[in-house]
Amino acid sequence: MARRLVIDAVGLSTADCAAVAPELIKIYYERGFDIGEIILATDHGDGDRYVAHAANCLRQAQLPQSTTGPLYIKEASCSYTCICRNHVPTCGRAEEHEVYAAPCQCESGDWLLMAKCCCGEFRQGICADHDPPNCRCINEGVDVAHCFKLFKCPSQ
Repeated sequence: MARRLVIDAVGLSTADCAAVAPELIKIYYERGFDIGEIILATDHGDGDRYVAHAANCLRQAQLPQSTTGPLYIKEASCSYTCICRNHVPTCGRAEEHEVYAAPCQCESGDWLLMAKCCCGEFRQGICADHDPPNCRCINEGVDVAHCFKLFKCPSQ
């Protein structure tokens, strides 16, 4: 099975591309991904507009996006999903962006680059820095450009 780098298009589209792009280049070359292995993940709602913004960031970084199109993440309950309410992380179903349920729907061998909730402007994201009750926080992986986490698809 081919490994993929699945990038959170919602998070990337709202982040400062100039700050994240050098980290994307470093991940791409240091981890040895091939052309076609970068997949933008989004939700079914307004997902295509996030993909367009994120794809523009990949172009600025001169990184190849997969020609297979975006990966649409289905709405699902996922214990890695985190929502920030009054600066306090709460686990549960993402209210707006299903993309944050990606850790519960990824394929073995996938690497995910996801926004962390309660970090900067990210109200929703993956649970990565805090340990709220009933949440499976992602402690493995690498912090990237402050509010993103790069990690391997968790075993379910």
